[in-house]
Formats: sequence, structure tokens, C-alpha cells
Amino acid sequence: MFIDPKANFIISPDRFYRDVNSSEPLHSPSSVYNLFREIISTIVRHTDLDLTAPLSTGYSPNTKSPAEPISRKNIVGKIANSKSRILLATSGTTGAKKAVTHSVDSLCRGLQINLRHQNDIWGLAYPLNHLGGLQVMLQAIMNHNTIVHLFGLPNELIHDSIETNQITHLSCTPTFLKLLSTSNATHSTVQSLTTGGERLSRLDHALSEKMFPRARHRNIYALTEIGNLLISENDIFTIPESLNGKVKIIDHGLSIHASLLASKTNESGDDWYRTGDLVEVIAHNPLKFRFLTRRDEIINVGGNKVVPQIVEQSLLEITGIEQALVYGKENSLTGQIVACDIVTSSNQKLNFDEVRLQLTEQLPKFAVPRIYNLVPTLRMTTNGKICRHPQQS
Repeated sequence: MFIDPKANFIISPDRFYRDVNSSEPLHSPSSVYNLFREIISTIVRHTDLDLTAPLSTGYSPNTKSPAEPISRKNIVGKIANSKSRILLATSGTTGAKKAVTHSVDSLCRGLQINLRHQNDIWGLAYPLNHLGGLQVMLQAIMNHNTIVHLFGLPNELIHDSIETNQITHLSCTPTFLKLLSTSNATHSTVQSLTTGGERLSRLDHALSEKMFPRARHRNIYALTEIGNLLISENDIFTIPESLNGKVKIIDHGLSIHASLLASKTNESGDDWYRTGDLVEVIAHNPLKFRFLTRRDEIINVGGNKVVPQIVEQSLLEITGIEQALVYGKENSLTGQIVACDIVTSSNQKLNFDEVRLQLTEQLPKFAVPRIYNLVPTLRMTTNGKICRHPQQS
């Protein structure tokens, strides 16, 4: 079953299979369901799909019916054996977007398909044309689960939809969690919470435990170029034996063997794909590490390196600050200085002298922001992550 709370639209399993088997244009009030049906129809017909273009509200139907009618009995096999190629765009969090081609097999890597998951109810908190959304969709469809579309909904409607539909599984970005946490709501029906796409802080983990007190929380490292790769239950990742020799640290950054890439292209010119993620190594055998930031996000203040996310975590611990984005601004004396954009709680006034004083108790002097901008919102990427490019003050 597919539920779109915004459109007040519910599709039964029988209706879904009729739509997938049909070659006629689909006219539903839910543009999300239209795309949902288009993706599944494409995959079971072994045809290719480009999801990098801006989404329209219409549906471009497959012109031929599948060779064998698609049903609950055979849809898992049809998807698993599909030869379709799906073109995705990277999120553009830190720079220009790139196109990456995935096979259905690479998209299904790490999915759990078994009877234990047959009663799961999924909250879809990513757009369907991004890696996270596709993987939630495939996980749910192949286990015959209900999907409730949550991405882009107002917070109040998200909380209501989780309760009304008794959602048990939720996959989202840490930013999605932060935005939801402005309410004091808790959801005891959620059994599994998966976060990914951004660095998970201690504050994010605390927010998840408060909002979803009965949920097991997993943190996933995934790239559009690769798919799901690593899983942790905190902020420290351990390389499993299956990836020995496939993951290593080069110049303090995470590198992935080219054999794991969805598209067999590698800009480095050797066998290793530099992800651009800087890490702190915790242990070497087995390799354990914590993500710090992106290499191109490091702020250089007179030769001193500042990790923006560490400063952001200190800012978010200050009463009245709901969101923070820290970045570098050019300076003729030090090369860069630290600046930040801040979103405050409703009607909350900040004394920046007091903010600076609190930060100097936690951070080195060079890491304390020199510039503070109060902004109404932080810019978001199309898949719900904070855009790391600074807003103009």
C-alpha cells in the first residue's frame, strides 16, 4: 500500500499491481505515486530511467506491457533480475552535481529481504529520485510493505502521519531529525531508525533517542557513486572483513576501491576513489574511524585547521539556537576567518557577546566564529540535507 498524506491519497496493493501492469497514462492526484509507479514499471520491464532531470507532476508511461503480468508472487524476482540502469544525480551538498549510473543490483546492495520484515511500515523521508529514496522504496516493495510518504511535509503532518499509520521503520538525514525535534512529540511505534547522508553528531543521537525511545538506531555511510557501504550504531565505523582491502585511509581521507563504484569511472586515475571525507582513525586492526568533515569544508585560519561540524555542535548546545552552518570567509591577514549562519527558536533573542563567551570555553580561540548572521532558514539540497554553501548575509 502507498500513502501520500499531503494529497490525502491511498493506493491499495491491488490497485498498485494494476497500475504497474498497465501501459496507459496514469492520472492520480499524487505526483509522488506517479513517479513511484514509473520507477517500478521501468525496472520490471528491464528498461532504463534517467532520474537526473527535474521532476514533473506528470507520468511518462511505459508503452509496452510486461511480458508476464506483475503480481505479489513474482515482483521480488522481477526486480532482483532486472537489467535496468538508473541514472541518479549526486546531492550537490558541497559542490556541483554529478550523474551516476546504477544497476538494480547495486541499488539493492545491503537490503534485507525476508519474512521477518513482512509487517514493516516504512516512512519515506527522502525524494524518490535520490539514492536513499530508491533504497527505501525497494526495501519496502520487495517485502510487500506499506510506504508512507513524509518527505517535504510540514512537521505537524509528519508527526501525525507517523502516529496515524503506525510507522515502524524510518530512514532519514540528521537534518530531518533536527527539524522534527522542534516538537516534543515521541513515537513509540518506530522500531528502526536509519540515518545517513550527513555526519551524525552526539546531539543528533540524543535527539533520536528522545523522539524514538524504542527504536534501534543505525547510522549508514553511503555515496550515490557506491550505494550503502558501512553501518554503525554510533559515530564510529568499523570496516568488516568483507571489505578488507577495499577501504583505506589516504592522506587522512577515506578512499574506496574502484571495484565498488556503481559507474566504473575514477577521476583519481588509479584503483582508489577519493571520497573527499576526512576521518579520525580510532584503531587500525580492524580499521575503525570517525567522520570529521569534507576535505573542501576545512577552514584554514592562519594555518590552524577548523572542522565546521565541531563548531556547529557547540553552537547547537546553546539555548535558543535551532540550526547552525559554519564556514570560512576570506581574510587578508589569516587567509580565512570563521563565520556562521544561525536560525534561532521562535521569538528567541541572542546576545552574541554571550555566545562568543560560551564558545571560548569549549573551542580554541581561532575556531570561535568572528561573523554571525541571523537567517530565517538554512538552504537545503533537494534530498533534505543542509547545503554547505554559505548563505549571503
